[in-house]
Amino acid sequence: MTIVDDKVCQEKPIKYVYRNDTLTFDHVLLPTLHKDVYIVIVVDLVLKVVKGYSQLDLNELYGSNS
Repeated sequence: MTIVDDKVCQEKPIKYVYRNDTLTFDHVLLPTLHKDVYIVIVVDLVLKVVKGYSQLDLNELYGSNS
């Protein structure tokens, strides 16, 4: 199963990184082939493991800008 398209990985693998206030988790946003849609990877900085991932579709949440 492919989570992120190969083309996206080769061109610009990380768009944003957000760290929580207690410095325990990073949310790493990877772009997709669709505008304002990201794969979010949650990293536990204390345990040094990836906790999971999900798709964040800002168009669906806040309406399309198209």
